[in-house]
Amino acid sequence: MRKKVSGGTESALVASMSGTIKAYGFFLIVHPDVSASYQYDNLYSSGSYAIANNNTVILKNDSDIVIDKVGYGDTASDFETQSVIGPGSGESLERKASNTSTLASMTNGESFNGNSYDSNNNYNDFILRNIPEPQDSSSPIEDLEEEVSPTENPAEEPTAIPTEIPTQTPYPTFTPTPTEELTITPVNTPTPTEYIPTEEPTTTPTDIPEITATPTPIASTAKYEFPFIGLTCGYTSRVVRFGFIIFRVPIFSCTKF
Repeated sequence: MRKKVSGGTESALVASMSGTIKAYGFFLIVHPDVSASYQYDNLYSSGSYAIANNNTVILKNDSDIVIDKVGYGDTASDFETQSVIGPGSGESLERKASNTSTLASMTNGESFNGNSYDSNNNYNDFILRNIPEPQDSSSPIEDLEEEVSPTENPAEEPTAIPTEIPTQTPYPTFTPTPTEELTITPVNTPTPTEYIPTEEPTTTPTDIPEITATPTPIASTAKYEFPFIGLTCGYTSRVVRFGFIIFRVPIFSCTKF
């Protein structure tokens, strides 16, 4: 077990220890000057070793690894997260039994629940006691899980307190709403109408009237005499119309003289 002063210098309090710490038990280390007042388990290695205000008490194992420490006072140089208030003359620091422990509960109610609360914050893990009550290896063990009564009465059996079983609230039953069925209305399919072809009208040919040529008499335009044969011949022409077509028809006539 070692100490560290506010300036940061570290030195021994106990160079070596021997003894056994029972499970949930205690091990008391005191200064030689007060050894007559307590039933202790180990002394400081020297009377010159002592702790003072604003110090840190450090617990190490054989491999020099820090197991636990507590720094107290405003100017402590080493602590876990935050230092705890320093005790005055006739006071002491005690580790809590639980997170909710107070000075009142640790002296009445949790006084036999041990000192096992450790959140790695010295300020939260310890309380300041104005009346110290040191415990050593001969003190009764204190288990947080099972409180030990200082005046046990074997004849008195603890009364079991029945645990109230919470009533389960039934969940509302879900009634499914029936789905309305879809009614399909048949659609009347139209009956196909037989196609009857329309009789094409018969074209009656129109009689084309025949065009009758009406000859138009035309006076003779010339006469020719043939004395060696004794004939006088005349030439006439007539215009003949067939509708819109006009023909000129020549007419020759001869007389004997």
